[in-house]
Amino acid sequence: MIEEFLRDLPGWMRPDHWQKLMRAIFGYIIQKVGYIRAARLAAMPGQIDDATLGGFPNTDALSEVGRDRKIRRGKLETDWDYAARLRDWHAAWRLAGTYTGLLMGIRAMMTPSPPSVTIVRGNQTNVKGYWWTLDDTGVRYQNSDGNGVFWPADGSDPEPDATVVREWDWDSNYWPSGFPGPTVNPDPSRLWVIFGGTLPPEIDQIEGNWGDGLSVYGETDPTGASDKMSIGTTATRSYVESIRSIAKELSPGGVLIDHIILAYEAIDNTEVAAPGSGTLPDGWWKWHGKIIDDGGTWRRVRARTAANRYWKGTV
Repeated sequence: MIEEFLRDLPGWMRPDHWQKLMRAIFGYIIQKVGYIRAARLAAMPGQIDDATLGGFPNTDALSEVGRDRKIRRGKLETDWDYAARLRDWHAAWRLAGTYTGLLMGIRAMMTPSPPSVTIVRGNQTNVKGYWWTLDDTGVRYQNSDGNGVFWPADGSDPEPDATVVREWDWDSNYWPSGFPGPTVNPDPSRLWVIFGGTLPPEIDQIEGNWGDGLSVYGETDPTGASDKMSIGTTATRSYVESIRSIAKELSPGGVLIDHIILAYEAIDNTEVAAPGSGTLPDGWWKWHGKIIDDGGTWRRVRARTAANRYWKGTV
């Protein structure tokens, strides 16, 4: 009797229909919950970063998270390093517009083997030097008055730094007397970035001089990448542009970076260079060369340190 009754019911009222319907509904829910969980894990890059726990759930969303948080990725930066910076994005943007934030942002783009990064500027009323340097030991601020500060990387208390550093005079000899004078840097809003110490592989060699048959400016990277090469160094064009871009994004408002200097020959900021020696900025570094009077004969000579290389900054 019951069997006949169930047989005569419409299909949507039969028990097996409800079982199939509930299986379909719960299957759909379980599938969507799985997608949501995967998306949440992807949106929290590296939250599971212990290899014993399985490492990353996935890295598919790193680029999207980086785009949303406006954190650029270095060309050779690993997933682990990039994920760590993405988790720290609030702190990174709180420091934007400061010299410390600029130092950290540039150096982070050059992992896994970043060099020391220095920012230097002059002063409008004199040519005093103001130097900020970030390396593995911490952040060091030094000036030509000898009242600097060192902040250790381990978070311990700041320490005074009494080092009297070199004055920085890039191009005062190109400014006419009285505007504001031949011994004065007329623009305090300019900065210079210097890469020192052990340079990373992308820029650790001088590629060649123009006309020597070795330079490959504009040609494809010989390693097989589709990028174009720069001239004078082993850096590719996109590598240079990535450094310029992050420098522009994190610079203080109204401040321009005049040049980025690759210091193959260390720039000792405590060295006192003789006027016109060219070993450090002496007011003639606006152009690569300068005209001198050589015993009554005018000729062009190199103005900047020959061993180093100079990228145009954000000017």
